[in-house]
Amino acid sequence: MQMDCARFRTPQGAANKAVSRIGARVCTSFTIAAPNGQICSTGDSAMRSNTPSLFMRFMGALASLLTAILFVGIFAGLARSQEIKVEIDQATLVRLDRPGVEIIIGNPSIADVAVQSRRLLVVTGKSAGLTNLVVLDGAGKVSLSKKISVSTDAKRLVTVNRGAARQTYSCAPACDPALIPGDSEAFFEPLAKEIRNKLGLAQSSVDGTTTQQ
Repeated sequence: MQMDCARFRTPQGAANKAVSRIGARVCTSFTIAAPNGQICSTGDSAMRSNTPSLFMRFMGALASLLTAILFVGIFAGLARSQEIKVEIDQATLVRLDRPGVEIIIGNPSIADVAVQSRRLLVVTGKSAGLTNLVVLDGAGKVSLSKKISVSTDAKRLVTVNRGAARQTYSCAPACDPALIPGDSEAFFEPLAKEIRNKLGLAQSSVDGTTTQQ
């Protein structure tokens, strides 16, 4: 006796309706062995579902995370571009988009600004800290507004603490006393006086005098 595989087939439409009603995974493929040895199969061999797969949810969350990281990086880069970084006793150039007329420095003890031209400034670090620079044009409008961050060269400076007294040396590679604000007065003042004397001698050479301070 021959058995027809059609007796074992499941209507495709019925399976699809079942999927839409319950919203669950339904197997729409069936394989049945008939008594005569014939293999009967019906429907689509894939598992269907009307709900997003776990993989797709993961990929969506990953895309959202990468987008957030990208925006954070962009904003961080913009923030860094608004800051002038310079080390103590070092200088950096600042170029202006428009000619500057008036220069305002928040804390002159942290950084000094010298005018090279109407579009070029020289910022020199004086002591560690954070201040700001504002430049106004001829119309009184802000031509430049940036923060100035002054730091020490940690790779070359060596700090020696003797109790509460601090001393700083610049080692490259030989170590010499460094004029760093915050050092003990007994260490700082003699060094500052020596530097002033050297500057005085240099200025005297320029002026053609030999006045000793």
